[in-house]
Amino acid sequence: MHWKDARVRAVICHCKNVTKYDIIAAIDEGARNIDDIKSKTAACTGDPDRTLNPSGRCCCGEVQEMLDFYAPLADALRK
Repeated sequence: MHWKDARVRAVICHCKNVTKYDIIAAIDEGARNIDDIKSKTAACTGDPDRTLNPSGRCCCGEVQEMLDFYAPLADALRK
């Protein structure tokens, strides 16, 4: 399931059990890149060759898409 279709409590990072809500909250708290997300949520810190994601791929691409989508919104709301 794509992150846009996922419910707020849906798991995005299966290796570290990080939800869509966790990632959005990290962005709201100032995360603006993958390293920020890693430090705030542990998403994207698993082994990409041994992913637990049912899609068979690491979550980092989806997390980056979420950053690209939500970070500008969070910044606009702060103005």
